[in-house]
Amino acid sequence: MPNPMDPHLSMQLRRVETDVASRVSRIRLARHIPDVVQEVSSSVIPSYLRVVVRPALNRLHIEGHSRAKTLLEAQLKDLSKMDGESAAAEAQRLMQREWMSLRGHFPDLYRQAQWAQQALSAVSRSAPRSPGPAANRDTQ
Repeated sequence: MPNPMDPHLSMQLRRVETDVASRVSRIRLARHIPDVVQEVSSSVIPSYLRVVVRPALNRLHIEGHSRAKTLLEAQLKDLSKMDGESAAAEAQRLMQREWMSLRGHFPDLYRQAQWAQQALSAVSRSAPRSPGPAANRDTQ
């Protein structure tokens, strides 16, 4: 392992710490789940530094998970306010555009999103459909 007093190593460590702090800030400001996942996953750190900066990487992952969970919970809360069919359609859209990005980095959140989408799809399939104008003509 290189000498921790090595100026080159110290500079690289500071650069990684600054990068992680910047990513954490962007994660906290993210408004979409794919943005959070991108910040967590796009960190390129040389293998010889990973052991030294492990606490910073853990902090980055924890912040990312926390923000993704907050965004997912807000989306699920919004879905719960919608009626069956529109909620199922919106859940399908969110699955394709937002929730799929959770799959590799936050599988627990992906499963939560998947369960919610399946539940909403089941509710929309079992909800009685309103009769269209043709049904009104039959009764007249």
